[in-house]
Amino acid sequence: MRATIDDGFWAGRRQFNRDVLIPDGERRIREAGTFDNLRAAATGSGTHRGLVYQDSDLHKWVEALGWELRNAPSPDLQRMADEVTALLVAAQAPDGYLDTAFQVTGHERYRNLADEHEIYCMGHLIEAGLAHPPLLPVARRVADHLVARFTDRPGFCGHPEAELALVKLYRATGERAYLNLAKAFVDRRGHGTLPQRYGSSAYLVDRVPVREQTVVEGHCVRQLYLNCGATDVFTELAEPLDALLAAWEDMVDGKTYITGGVGSDRAHEAFGAPFEIAPASAYAETCAAIASVFWNWRLLQATGEVRFADLLERTLYNGVLVGVAFDRSEYSYWNTLHGTPDRRPWFDCACCPPNLMRLLASLQTYLATESEDGLLTIHQYATGTVGGAHVRTEYPWEGRIEIDADRPVRLRVPAWSAHAQLNGRPVAPGYVDADPGHNTLDLDMSLRVVEADPRVPSIRGDVAFERGPFVLCLEEGTLVPYAFAERPLRVWVPQKVSRQSVWAASWPSTASAPT
Repeated sequence: MRATIDDGFWAGRRQFNRDVLIPDGERRIREAGTFDNLRAAATGSGTHRGLVYQDSDLHKWVEALGWELRNAPSPDLQRMADEVTALLVAAQAPDGYLDTAFQVTGHERYRNLADEHEIYCMGHLIEAGLAHPPLLPVARRVADHLVARFTDRPGFCGHPEAELALVKLYRATGERAYLNLAKAFVDRRGHGTLPQRYGSSAYLVDRVPVREQTVVEGHCVRQLYLNCGATDVFTELAEPLDALLAAWEDMVDGKTYITGGVGSDRAHEAFGAPFEIAPASAYAETCAAIASVFWNWRLLQATGEVRFADLLERTLYNGVLVGVAFDRSEYSYWNTLHGTPDRRPWFDCACCPPNLMRLLASLQTYLATESEDGLLTIHQYATGTVGGAHVRTEYPWEGRIEIDADRPVRLRVPAWSAHAQLNGRPVAPGYVDADPGHNTLDLDMSLRVVEADPRVPSIRGDVAFERGPFVLCLEEGTLVPYAFAERPLRVWVPQKVSRQSVWAASWPSTASAPT
């Protein structure tokens, strides 16, 4: 389904990604040695620089390039894409294998599936090829190599990712072998095959078979990428999603911060025990929030249930956007709710920056769905077009959304909007049907007080504040969106403090709000 984002909040964020983040990403990835690694793999001479899984940073960045070139042409972005595509074509081995950490060093392939991320890196290369058509032949040869190597032999990656990439490639090509291998990778997990880490198989999400796992545990990004792949596989095979839905409920009930961020075990980048989500010690990795967006989108497509769209929105506006400064190319790997944002220009393990780039560049694909009978459902709001419908809005700063469509549409009323109106008549949270023609949806943008769950000891008796999709924080006596905080911030405040300072705090107008 064709969709565009043409103006407003998300157009500003995406232009910043296109003009600032992606070009700076090229420089940072070059400086890290990743381009040189590709040249060394292509020529058979040179040394490898960087981490063993560093190729994946480049692949995610290339995916962002591919999406942006689809959004609009650009000579500068085209130059970047042409150069890196040529390098990847030259570096690929005759049998389709492509991982510079092994090609350059001569190390044995697949010697340590638990930790060295070869299949993970190739999964990201497949996704890059799907976003950037000139790279698709390389992606297919990579996938064909994986099929030849792993269909009839045991093994799977310690970091899930290829599962979801292979299903995407199956949907694009119709090649059943890709879906079959994705299913095999999913089914091989959960039997304690991989070495234990930190005294358990949970960290590498290898403790319980996916069809029996009703909780989220272990390394957050691994767990959520696996759940993405499993959701895709089970959806394609018309298998039940019961265990995955139970795991989602476990995540939401006691392991998700108010921002949508996940991961309270900072030492292991992992899910902690239920209700161990103290705001000051939150890890809430940016990549984990992005993985949550990916999983919620898949569950929304599979079930049509509004709760997944609601959590996707919360996570996107808060847990994801906090991962990059709004006016410069600085990123946070982990995201506290109480303290000072730790944003840096780049990281040695730079998984989060290009992950943000590819999500922002492809954001139009997360706005709406279309059923087989042609029903258009708009889940997220941005000025632009979706499925032939035209949307105009100042959302998220204002609550009015105007839609012109030549067919019936369903519109999401977020769970936080206590009082909403469609064309002047009250409507409840959930999905509401709108007739063809011009429609106006007005959402309730009143400041909301959120009481802390008493099961979280560190914030018992505290309150937080929200407006629209934004979680707010108190920054030097002013309420600001958590995602844009720069100085020491505090999301949860004692009730008596809220009465003294929060109600008098200022709120930015649309004109002055960061875009």
